[in-house]
Amino acid sequence: NCNGIVDPLRRVTPKLIEVGHVHRNLVVTRPDDAAGNGFAIVFELWNRFGFTSADEFVGVWKLRENGKVTKGGEFEPPALGPLSRCRFTVPGLAEALAGSAAGAELLVDFEFATKKDEPWAEKGWVVARDQVALRQCENMKVWNCENAKMVKCDSTRITEGDKTVTMACGGTKAVFCRKSGTLCELVMGGRTVLKDPAAGLTAGPLLTCERAFTDNDIWLRGRSLDAADTFYWSGLTQLRYHARPIVVDGATVKTVTEVTGSKSAGFTHEATWWLDGNDGTLCVSNAVTPHGSMPWSLPRLGLSMALDPSLENVRYYGRGPWENYVDRCTACDIAYYASTVTDQFVDYVRPQDNGYKTDVRWAAFLDKDGDGVLCKGSVPLCVQALHYAMSELELQRHRGAGSWSDASKERFYAPMFPRREVMLNLDIRQLGLGNGSCGPGPLERYTFPNQREEWSVTFV
Repeated sequence: NCNGIVDPLRRVTPKLIEVGHVHRNLVVTRPDDAAGNGFAIVFELWNRFGFTSADEFVGVWKLRENGKVTKGGEFEPPALGPLSRCRFTVPGLAEALAGSAAGAELLVDFEFATKKDEPWAEKGWVVARDQVALRQCENMKVWNCENAKMVKCDSTRITEGDKTVTMACGGTKAVFCRKSGTLCELVMGGRTVLKDPAAGLTAGPLLTCERAFTDNDIWLRGRSLDAADTFYWSGLTQLRYHARPIVVDGATVKTVTEVTGSKSAGFTHEATWWLDGNDGTLCVSNAVTPHGSMPWSLPRLGLSMALDPSLENVRYYGRGPWENYVDRCTACDIAYYASTVTDQFVDYVRPQDNGYKTDVRWAAFLDKDGDGVLCKGSVPLCVQALHYAMSELELQRHRGAGSWSDASKERFYAPMFPRREVMLNLDIRQLGLGNGSCGPGPLERYTFPNQREEWSVTFV
């Protein structure tokens, strides 16, 4: 089945991991009456087995501080009978919480594994996992010009030229192109983070709203390019960027870009850039206002950019390690992960959007020496980093020799060729996947309204 929870080669997919988690038979939650206690050590266990007691498995707990495991151990699950619930405590957790860092985000992971070899699994096979939040992150500071620590003009050097505006502080140099209205070069600590490869090709952050439509997006994409009430019909697949004159205001650089589609729908993107004089951190405050006849829902909304090819290594704090979306993320724990940009790619039979990560507190892209850039939002972001641009995934389909959508023609395989650059999306909003390939679209709570959005991103 090309669209199943395993692929045609019967390899494990992120969809299979999610289905397995949804069907787990031991579920750990935090009781409602413990929600106000940041150090609650009482949990509720729900045994959904039909004939098996919970104590037939061994329990394992891990305390995470800001994504990294600091304490953990085994525990004996309560002798909870089938189809029932009870509350329980974990020995050693209270002491671990007492020694946690002030202000750190605290999460507890639970695993239940087989105690002995079974006919269907070896000893230690994990049958259920859960993650419970004890204390939410308190350091997601909202960066904007009103409450950020602004540097003085003599700390940030701003140079205006005919074609560019350059701001520098410490080891950071940010160059803005007057024509594109965004960064054309960013150097931090002597390392090039991004740079326009040629005139007319923009590597810096641009507002985008499209994704390479998934199999489940058929309701939004439509079965033909001219189908009414679809995203293609809205004209937002053909974005154009019209930059207004850049304004230098003290220690800040202000840009306004009119982002227009081929029809009336579009956005006004206002951005204010500044440098933190303490460490050269580059900050941008974004305000996006939609206008015109917008589609019912946008696939995503955020900033797209192309990072230097050397920044191949990824470190991030968010959901993982598998790809996840706002309505398909329960199997992905919030933790610290290390990987590569190449390994973010998920090889679907039909090329489509893939490799997303949600609830990302920060993400770092590093070279072989550990130098690079760390990106962080004023709120947790949705992050995607691939060696393919959105248009390459969307248009690189296995097509027939006939028309664009003629499924009656013989299909042929079109190989994909990765880019050297890191194609990075830092998104404030994301549309859920739903089940449109064989059922309904995403639930309403996994869509987002077309409204003014404000958020900030820092580059460290």
